[in-house]
Amino acid sequence: MKTIIAAVDFSPITERILAHAATLARAVHGRVVLVTALIPPVLPKEFAAAPNLGRVFIGTEKTVRRKLAALQQRLENEAVPTSSILLQGEPVRLIIEKASAARASYIVIGSHGHSAFFDLVVGSTTHGVLKRASCAVVVIPARENRPVRARRSSARA
Repeated sequence: MKTIIAAVDFSPITERILAHAATLARAVHGRVVLVTALIPPVLPKEFAAAPNLGRVFIGTEKTVRRKLAALQQRLENEAVPTSSILLQGEPVRLIIEKASAARASYIVIGSHGHSAFFDLVVGSTTHGVLKRASCAVVVIPARENRPVRARRSSARA
């Protein structure tokens, strides 16, 4: 059975990533592994002992696990074999490692459509995965291409 890694971050593009991963899984008689990476907060030393930071992170982790479980249930309700995993750390490395360990045939990931400057300063998970993946990567664009409707000519005779 082929494995499709679906990298999700719960942004608006997540719905389209799920749809494409499910379609691909059905086409190749595969299974979907939902993957998300939770990045622990990095604080300067003077803020490291901030009260309740641990509780905030644990609350975030619980929320992410709940969201992953809901996505997994949705795909299973559509008869798509699905599992999910929450990883902690640097997303590109973790997605690539998970794809390798699972012997994934595909990675489905979204592109948020940020500017080149944003990607330079902040980085692009999608770009990193594209550069390092050893399997096929399906990139879901930030904006859905919709067919252009023909306009009526307003030429007057």
